[in-house]
Amino acid sequence: MPLFCRSRNFPLPICAAVFFSRLSSVLPNKSVIPLFGPPVKSLDTRPKLPSFITLNRGPWQVDIAEKITTYQNRTRCENHSYAKFQRTGSVTDDLVGNVGRQQTAVTPENVATVSGIIQQNPMSSVRRIASETGLKHSSTQKILRKSLHMFPFKIQTHQAIPVRAVQQRVDFANQMLTMIDSEGFDVGCIWFTDEAHFPLNGFVNKQNWQFWGSENPYWCEAKPLYSPKVTVWAAVCSRGIIGPFFIRETVTSERYVAILEQFVATQQVLEDRPRTEWFMQDGARPHHTEQVFRFLDEYFGNRVIALEYPKFTGAGMDWPPYSPDLTPCDYFLWGTLKDIVYPKHPATLDELESAICVACESISVETLRNVMPNFILRLLHLCCANGEHFENIVM
Repeated sequence: MPLFCRSRNFPLPICAAVFFSRLSSVLPNKSVIPLFGPPVKSLDTRPKLPSFITLNRGPWQVDIAEKITTYQNRTRCENHSYAKFQRTGSVTDDLVGNVGRQQTAVTPENVATVSGIIQQNPMSSVRRIASETGLKHSSTQKILRKSLHMFPFKIQTHQAIPVRAVQQRVDFANQMLTMIDSEGFDVGCIWFTDEAHFPLNGFVNKQNWQFWGSENPYWCEAKPLYSPKVTVWAAVCSRGIIGPFFIRETVTSERYVAILEQFVATQQVLEDRPRTEWFMQDGARPHHTEQVFRFLDEYFGNRVIALEYPKFTGAGMDWPPYSPDLTPCDYFLWGTLKDIVYPKHPATLDELESAICVACESISVETLRNVMPNFILRLLHLCCANGEHFENIVM
């Protein structure tokens, strides 16, 4: 029979010995043998700390015998165990009259109550549910996870999309999917372009940022209020990455055209199929100016996907506003670069720019070819979501 002791001041083997000692007085017909000679006498007629043990002497009985002399004067647990055995017939728990399985709060009634609260308000916290039901926090959590098979999911926040932009997103997705299905359009020939800010102090993914050790180091990372930053522009397609190009000042239409000139010079050297590749840009204010549109019309003609470009030239395609979730730069490139760059902790903007260049070179063409089909998948998700946010369901 297993023996358990919840006393913090008395070792488990001694409690076992106490039990067998008291057993000799309660059951006088039980065969016992002395271990240390006669027991210690006291005014109490009951035998004191264990001097007897059952005939079946195993390794744990020997261990008890070795500890008996050390704990001869500790009678609190001895008396408690003896009284408990007389009261309940067992030393396995502290519940009077209950020597079997302990009671549990996970009952059908409590499960139904918690389920009803969740159905009324799925955003209720465990502590609030426990307060309303009178259950313990641990019992409430056990009901939610093991009985109802529910788990807490984080709520994502996104920028609100105006109604007009929602329809533009749907129209663009349908137009692109039609080109892909009917005309065999290759999305790998699109140069997707974008800009992103890279602050010097970097960013911290709190979900993965931790310190392993035997003691809490109480480590705190200081973050400046205003960190120096650099704006990075890059173009990506299935053939490679052009860039990155860096801007430390405010992005203007003139500075943007200067970047486009460098991009075109590089792109024309790489292109082995003249006048077949497309150019895509988002709707940032410096991007849709007459100077920019004239430059794009000269080099790409009707192979441009840009906000308000068809209005200016009568050709090309409109890029839908509020749609960074469609570009490979947003869902792949920037996150990948930051994961590579910031663990190195660049100390200056020059070091930061150098690290970004090295990170871009480390991305293989094979990886980019695997990334591009995700653009089509996102177009399909966009149609299913009727132009609303869909990143919360994209795996």
